[in-house]
Amino acid sequence: MTIPRSAPWTAQEIAALRAYYPTEGHNVARRLPGRSVHALQVKAHKLGLKTTHKNPAPKPRLQGEAVEEAIRLREIENWSFSAIGKHFGVCEASACNVVTMALCVRRGYRPAERDQHGRLTAEGIERLRYALKKGFKGIEIQLRLGVSAACVSEQRRRYNRDLLARGKAPLPPPGGGQAYSGVKLSSAKRRQVEDR
Repeated sequence: MTIPRSAPWTAQEIAALRAYYPTEGHNVARRLPGRSVHALQVKAHKLGLKTTHKNPAPKPRLQGEAVEEAIRLREIENWSFSAIGKHFGVCEASACNVVTMALCVRRGYRPAERDQHGRLTAEGIERLRYALKKGFKGIEIQLRLGVSAACVSEQRRRYNRDLLARGKAPLPPPGGGQAYSGVKLSSAKRRQVEDR
């Protein structure tokens, strides 16, 4: 299967991208109707363009009373995140994120600091990195800082890259390397544990 190539960029399109991308970000797509947001971002990157425009953080798919019901199902009825997701018509990750983020404050934790767009501030990222450095499991970091699983994994990748670039040791594995349910163990490993 061949992927169709898009039309070459015209001088006018490149001029518009150079003029508006730094302030509008991917919203420049309305000025270039023949180009996808992804194509704009790729071309801007190739041209070395940066943007100061910040889009708001995405809103949770479950809000209001649905969040309260999801928490009740998790905390009282002991439903899995998968079952909660199916119940509300969202994916398991969305159900997990909304419940753990809501429980952050209820359990007495201080959510990570965010800017007016809902993005983590430098202080929030530093707190998240501290938790990663301590080897906390992802779900524990989500609960303590009120962030999504995707945020935790993205910050783990960025922090590891930063550490390696500075010649430092990489982060410890999540949870100190302990396996969690769902991890497939080899037959040899299973026999070794059972023989103890």
